Amino acid sequence: RIDDVPVVEVDYKSLHPAILAAAKGVDFNKDCYDFGEVIIPRLTASEQRAAVKLLVLTAINASERDQAFQAHRDGSDITLKNVELSKLLDTFIGNNPYLQSQVTEIIIQNFLNADKPILSVHDSYLVQEQDVDLLLKQMKLATDKVVGKSLNVDQDYLSYGQAQQRINDFKQDPEVNPL
Repeated sequence: RIDDVPVVEVDYKSLHPAILAAAKGVDFNKDCYDFGEVIIPRLTASEQRAAVKLLVLTAINASERDQAFQAHRDGSDITLKNVELSKLLDTFIGNNPYLQSQVTEIIIQNFLNADKPILSVHDSYLVQEQDVDLLLKQMKLATDKVVGKSLNVDQDYLSYGQAQQRINDFKQDPEVNPL
């Protein structure tokens, strides 16, 4: 709750890889941490996905591979050799976490200008439930401006406006409401 009003969390899906993909002109709408196959045989698909996600996020913020590998080891229960980490990391090249801060700055500044409360946590934002539509609009505008395209988002609950639209669509459905 913010000021005793329920909040809704909205976050970008795989923000860092999505920014990197957009910068390279690559479009994806899938789980970029899941390769669809296990490439390190001693890991389960779930363990590999977790390892890839941690490795990619640490690599994006590292200045060199060894630094990324050490950060991965420090933050993971799974021990992987450098050759295994390299194999996973080769899927993702480049680093520019500054873009995320530019996106967040735009969103927060627009909420401040509108005198609306907002909290940010990494690549997600918490707003009062009546401000979800405003947040979704600002998230689209911010990524359009910073990376040149809208990026996918996830949210916990429908906003009031989204719920109202679904109710209206339901009422207008001839199979539900024959006239």
